[in-house]
Amino acid sequence: PGGADYADGFHTFAVDWNSTGMTFRVDGQVSFRVDRDELERTRGPWVFDHDFFLILNNAVGGDWPGPPDTTTRFPQKLSVDYIKVWQ
Repeated sequence: PGGADYADGFHTFAVDWNSTGMTFRVDGQVSFRVDRDELERTRGPWVFDHDFFLILNNAVGGDWPGPPDTTTRFPQKLSVDYIKVWQ
């Protein structure tokens, strides 16, 4: 978010969720919020109330930040120090 260059150093990413929604954070700053009621009205059923798997990947393109172009730096790597999950 905000044009940050994530290749410059270590960053923390977090997702906090409960029965009413989800809050996404990057380096402690809220980057995105999802309200369950709004999502169900506009996109379909809430799927985050049962068991699921976590997938970590280094995706390129998509809705954000858009398709790769001449400014996209390759090769890339994804380094993970730790993952914590609790309830």
